[in-house]
Amino acid sequence: MKNEKYRLLAIAPFKGFRDFFLQEIQRRNDIEADIYFATLRETEPLISTLDLSRYEAIICRGRSGRIIKEMSPIPVINVDFSSFDILRALQLAMLTTQKRIAFVSYFDLSDNIHFLCELLNYKAEIIVPPSPKNPEEMEALMNTLYYEEHISLFVGDGACVHCAKELNAESVLVTTGPESMQKAVSDAVEICEMRRSVIAENHFYKTVIEKSSLPLAIYNSSKELIYSGLFTSSYEDTIHDELRSRIPKLELHSHIKFVISSQEASWKATGDVFYHENSPYYLFHVSDSIPSVFAQTKYWHTIDYDTANSSLPMVKGNLIYRDYWKKAQSVMAGKTPVVICGSPGSGRTIFSYALYASSPYKDSPLIEIDCFHLGEKQCQKIFKDDRSPLFENNYTILFKNLNALSASLQNEFCYYFENLDLTSRNKVICTFTGDMGDLIASEQFSQQLSYIISGFTIQLPTLNSRPELIVPIARSYLNELNQELPIQLAGFEPEALKLLESHHWEFGIAQFQTALKQLAIQSNGQLITADNVRAFLQSLGPSDIAPVKDPTLDLSQSLNDITKDIINLVLQEENMNQTRAAKRLGISRSTLWKKLQE
Repeated sequence: MKNEKYRLLAIAPFKGFRDFFLQEIQRRNDIEADIYFATLRETEPLISTLDLSRYEAIICRGRSGRIIKEMSPIPVINVDFSSFDILRALQLAMLTTQKRIAFVSYFDLSDNIHFLCELLNYKAEIIVPPSPKNPEEMEALMNTLYYEEHISLFVGDGACVHCAKELNAESVLVTTGPESMQKAVSDAVEICEMRRSVIAENHFYKTVIEKSSLPLAIYNSSKELIYSGLFTSSYEDTIHDELRSRIPKLELHSHIKFVISSQEASWKATGDVFYHENSPYYLFHVSDSIPSVFAQTKYWHTIDYDTANSSLPMVKGNLIYRDYWKKAQSVMAGKTPVVICGSPGSGRTIFSYALYASSPYKDSPLIEIDCFHLGEKQCQKIFKDDRSPLFENNYTILFKNLNALSASLQNEFCYYFENLDLTSRNKVICTFTGDMGDLIASEQFSQQLSYIISGFTIQLPTLNSRPELIVPIARSYLNELNQELPIQLAGFEPEALKLLESHHWEFGIAQFQTALKQLAIQSNGQLITADNVRAFLQSLGPSDIAPVKDPTLDLSQSLNDITKDIINLVLQEENMNQTRAAKRLGISRSTLWKKLQE
């Protein structure tokens, strides 16, 4: 391409322009060109009929250049008025007998003209009005100068000369001299060289991308897919749609990480924004790297930001979480691991989602791994396969139900956490059912693993341990339901609140909030009544209602069975807290655990 001649198009507003252009390209042997003659009014219709893809640059002059730039996808070089051009026109004007002369042009040349007039000591008055912006302003300005200022000699560009002829006034055209044309052609060739270099470089990188089979997808500012080098996959359309749906978030954050999941496969992806000619483009890199076995099991999945973010109001607006939320916020900025303990229904998972959604790591994925479904094979896969999401950086990894790990898997977790630097590369959150201290004391949970993961521990309270919060939580949540549902409830009957307070909420805050939502939907009036609550609680059935605690013991049993009954009664009264139960019974936690195993 270096040996090819540069292909130029010239639009000549007058014959002299065309002649100087032809002289210049004949002087060189590296240009081939077409030239057309067109006045200002003829420029736009002419350009619309030409195939501009045949050329590398356009050379023109004056206002025509502005019009062509708005229409042309290729560079436009405007031949400037040089000092020689202006000087020639002024000297011609001085040959007349006019004492007042107006210099009118679409370009602001007042400084140049005043400098030349002072330098050459011209006696005539040279008026240089502000430059008009369009043909209408040019015509109005010329009429004012001619009829009101009584000026009959005008010096200027082609549009000025055209208007002067319409007024039957004298005019001098500022023509383009050979030095101006030579500079314009040289500038055009330089721009063509640079453009060829850029095109060649772009072609080189495009070829590299295509040859290397990089799995990239690029969308333009209209969210249209303009390039895709994604791997061959029956899910290609699904992936493209998923990437497009991520563009609004990418516009907010400039760089994002996420995971695309289907029933049978998963892909890690990153997104970045870059700009070309002030327009945004969205670049996604997709890696077919997560083993398909991950997508076919229950033990892991990705939680998207919108799902996690929906948990924020439920946590931040809940009185039972208020103090714990404030404490947790201080540790979310760094990589300190967080453990959230609590009984079933205490909201550990929702609390974890809310922490992620409010953390600096929210632009990267949240990977949820449920240890309840984790076996030896799955553990080997997530910790040993370098395609696992655990080998990424700055992800949030949520290990749910960590207490469900077998003793052997707890030992493996210790080994992999330490050797993979998991807690220093990613934000790790663990949820734990029950009291970790009790399980460690009873040798059911690894103390070493607790040291690794327990950078900051939150013990969420049970709803039953804070009955004084049931009424304010109910009122607060009802206000949210009035905004969420097509209802407008004023509150509760006093007896209805007493029923809610006295009920044993076996599955904690999650069950309580679900109950409130059902009561709101089923209510027919402005208040949730006692009858509403009573009927709803009865519909839960005996399995959802706390069993009646009968302290009577069957003394006909063996001593071991009587001992177990006593231990179970105390545990129920202490909400299954083994530490408090052992203290009441006057035994150690390890002894209590052994008694339960007998």
